[in-house]
Amino acid sequence: MAKKLLGRPLPVVSAEYVDPAPTQLEQDQLQELWDLYAPARYKGLLKAENKSVLEETQTKPSGRFVWDDKIKRYIEVRSGRILSMREVRAAASLFSQAYANR
Repeated sequence: MAKKLLGRPLPVVSAEYVDPAPTQLEQDQLQELWDLYAPARYKGLLKAENKSVLEETQTKPSGRFVWDDKIKRYIEVRSGRILSMREVRAAASLFSQAYANR
């Protein structure tokens, strides 16, 4: 079977290229979009505060979730439940579907 070309190849990217970090405005916009289109039980997930920072500053979390950088998982503040990676991926998939079908 012959290969079918799908168009011109993408341009070569320089080996020195570094993708810039998102700006604060871009982060804020993504958090807003997440809260609009994510399943209701995961609203506020992207606003999760770092658990280690909260412990060091002896501050209480202000949102519904915290991020534990030691175990690399989100934790629901109210129940203490650790969200599995499968659950987070499923929420991200539902967000993508809802955003695409807006």
